[in-house]
Amino acid sequence: MTRVLLSAPDVGMLEERAVVAALRSGWVAPLGPEVDAFERGVAARVGVAHGVALSSGTAALHLGLLALGVRPGDRVVTSSMTFAATVNAIAYVGAHPVLVDADPSSGNVDVGLVAEAMATLEREGTPASAIVPVDLLGRVADHDAIRTIAERHGARMLVDAAESLGSTRAGRPAGSFGDASIVSFNGNKVMTTSGGGMLLTDDRAIADRVRHLSTQARMPVEHYEHEEVGYNYRLSNVLAALGRAQLARLDAMIARRRAIRERYRALVAGLDGVELLGDAMGDNAWLTAIVVDASLARVDAAAVRRVLDERGIDTRPLWKPMHLQPAFAHERAFVSGASERLFRTGVVLPSGSSLDDASVDRVLEALRAAIAPRSCRRPIGSDFPIDVGVTTRTPSRRPWTPATLMLETGRQAIAATAMVLERSGASRVAVPAFLCESILAPFRDRGWEIRDYPVHHDLSPDLAAALRMAQAREVDAVLVMRYFGAAPTFADLGDVAAMRAEGVAVIADETHLPFTMNQWGADFAYASLRKVLPTTDGAYLHMPDDVEPPVLRRARETGRYAAMASFDVERGVTPHSRIMLDASKALLERDWAPRRMSRRGHAVLDALDLGALAQRRIANAHVLAAALDDVGIATAVPVGSLEVPSHLPVRVADPLATQSALARAEVYCPIHWPRPAGFATQEAWPDDLLSLPVDHRYDAQDMRRIARELARVLR
Repeated sequence: MTRVLLSAPDVGMLEERAVVAALRSGWVAPLGPEVDAFERGVAARVGVAHGVALSSGTAALHLGLLALGVRPGDRVVTSSMTFAATVNAIAYVGAHPVLVDADPSSGNVDVGLVAEAMATLEREGTPASAIVPVDLLGRVADHDAIRTIAERHGARMLVDAAESLGSTRAGRPAGSFGDASIVSFNGNKVMTTSGGGMLLTDDRAIADRVRHLSTQARMPVEHYEHEEVGYNYRLSNVLAALGRAQLARLDAMIARRRAIRERYRALVAGLDGVELLGDAMGDNAWLTAIVVDASLARVDAAAVRRVLDERGIDTRPLWKPMHLQPAFAHERAFVSGASERLFRTGVVLPSGSSLDDASVDRVLEALRAAIAPRSCRRPIGSDFPIDVGVTTRTPSRRPWTPATLMLETGRQAIAATAMVLERSGASRVAVPAFLCESILAPFRDRGWEIRDYPVHHDLSPDLAAALRMAQAREVDAVLVMRYFGAAPTFADLGDVAAMRAEGVAVIADETHLPFTMNQWGADFAYASLRKVLPTTDGAYLHMPDDVEPPVLRRARETGRYAAMASFDVERGVTPHSRIMLDASKALLERDWAPRRMSRRGHAVLDALDLGALAQRRIANAHVLAAALDDVGIATAVPVGSLEVPSHLPVRVADPLATQSALARAEVYCPIHWPRPAGFATQEAWPDDLLSLPVDHRYDAQDMRRIARELARVLR
């Protein structure tokens, strides 16, 4: 069995072509046109004026300290929880590192301790000449606060952003902070040049000084003249070509790492005594780490690593703090014990963008085997699809008819629609800018051109913009949808009719409101039924009567249903059923070739009382809205505007942190989707939404509990 690696390089044909072209150009030695272009590209990406490509991130740290004027005997305040290169570089220039402990919530340097260290050193008559904060595992530290401290004490600031290229903090890119920053392109980083690094700065004098020192400090004369000691630290032109190809793929590689983290987050939410470390908006998700509380998880971090190692999965502890390392144990340190605890309890998980879904599945299965799942204490918002109480009700009228195509998943319904439209030459579709990437996958797989149009502040589609695209003949089809259970407005229906009059096919996604089919009056209407209804699988697809449906594959009658068989009504989700459910769910979500809905799925769906389900959701939403109002929290959309609520959205400043805190109280809430790759029309991305559950499985008491927990977290 192939070993699952922590963060292997993600290189392919694009990189191969770039390296071959560089070799054939004759520029094989260090420096050259690829280096110049690479420096410009990374500097532009980060938003600074200058970049100097070097042989490693360590070299960039070394020369950055020299360029900032750090001398032998100086004190340099830096993070204790970091890779040794940070502190080694300080030693290279003859300075003394002053090691500062970590913030336990993020692993980044404790800003309060930085202030204490700087003030103490100044009182003692040995003020620090520089601060070198570190962005741990890709999360950007609070550099604005650290900069304020540095300026108060007249110190320079060199940021070690070796792990955070592509991350942001409050919209500002990693690599743009301090007097200068450095990034690393080592083989395990988010992008690589095999080995390499870069110093980034807005200060030309710093950039020129680093460039001079990196080329053996050679003076600009015909003969070899050297007035000081220099270093052979410049990057190869061939490796810079590799870096340029990687830079072109950086967003896609970060998106893949974030998708892997999402799967870890979903798992961790259901495990006792386990949480993600330093999970934040804007993080590039270079490496995902969990922190294991042995008193709750009933297993320690070392045991978790052993289980994963036995299953062929690489992990590692978090960095051993530098103040505990023999090489630096004699240096001055300001410690709280936080980094030592993180070193003891942290587990870094495989996170590389080259990991396939099967490898991630292996890691998730191994983690479940190593850590006991959360006990079932009536969790709110869990996604297990079976509800025995509801499935015994008397069936009521269905929105679909015997002629409606019933498929396994919504993705398959999209693929079937695309197949039908392709018969008339369609290959271009407009979609709302805010949507789940999974909707795009069937179109992309079939080679469609995808255009996006904006959404309004309440996430309703800007159909006027979509209509203009239809009138300009820019697209062959338009996807329309509304969220949270909102029905289309009269204006929406008018725009849909106008699009159809232009000869553009309209596809309605009714996943959030599957109780009335094709309210939009569209050519095609589909819904993934598992989003709102307690069914094992299923999606409906409405098509025009005169259209021949695509050929459907035979239904699957195993996989997902093995999980149902091991569902224990008294105990809830058992470890076995959760593993089976996740595995079969992953299989369904990877397969969007249209396939008939299973007999078991039909049986469960036919037993549902849709009217009762809808009424319970409506009642829950109104109770929850009133309870939120009582604690001073407004909903993002009026509850009265939702026909049958799928969720009730609220706006919060930090959805990820809020989601994590609620999960610890066993309230599970989905958050917004990241911006799909290549989408640009939506200037203000709605990244502050948290969706609260109003499922039929819960009652008024549960709704009030959600409001109380949310108020507690926000306080």
